[in-house]
Parts: sequence; structure tokens; C-alpha cells
Amino acid sequence: MTGVWTNMAVEHTCRDAADHGYNVTIVTDGTARINDKWQNAALNYALNNIATKLSTKEVLADLSEAN
Repeated sequence: MTGVWTNMAVEHTCRDAADHGYNVTIVTDGTARINDKWQNAALNYALNNIATKLSTKEVLADLSEAN
């Protein structure tokens, strides 16, 4: 999952996906918010039990291994 407004749109989309049985991965450096306080709150607290958090580099490595 990537996107803007991490603590609202991204967080709620991740929660909805998890509620529907999807395994959710959030690309931590592929999201944004107006300030670091809200970004960190979303990534480090709100999404802790909802999504696996990976960097773009980690996602690309995982995709390379899958092929």
C-alpha cells in the first residue's frame, strides 16, 4: 500500500483490506503526511497490528526473489 495522508486514507484502506482478509504491506517510504508527527503515529502505532511495514527497497527485493 502506498499513498498520501498516511494517518487517514492509507490507514483506513489498510484496515479495510485487513478486515476483508488481505495480508497488507505498507511501503513506509511510499507514503506521506503533512508532518512527521502524524506520519510516525500512523506507521509506528496505528498500523502496527494491521500491516507489514517495508521500505521500497525491501519490497523490490521480495518481488525479485518471487521471480
